Amino acid sequence: MPYTRVMKQYIYCFEKEGDDLIKIIELPKLELSIMQELFNIKPENPMYDSYPIGPKEIFFFKPMVDKDFDFSEFSCFYEQN
Repeated sequence: MPYTRVMKQYIYCFEKEGDDLIKIIELPKLELSIMQELFNIKPENPMYDSYPIGPKEIFFFKPMVDKDFDFSEFSCFYEQN
């Protein structure tokens, strides 16, 4: 039977001034194709890198995080591993 690796998806939030990791948000399972479209990544790219979260991505992710969480207070990045 072939091995299929299940990738977990996270938002990593760092201080805006400095590089301390402040918060890690585990996301629900999201289709790779949706994430590639959101971050404007080619379909052949498996998205193993870290991707900065800007206004467009905040709009997408906001319903998936604590309603009181303020993205503007941090430098946030999407990763899957």
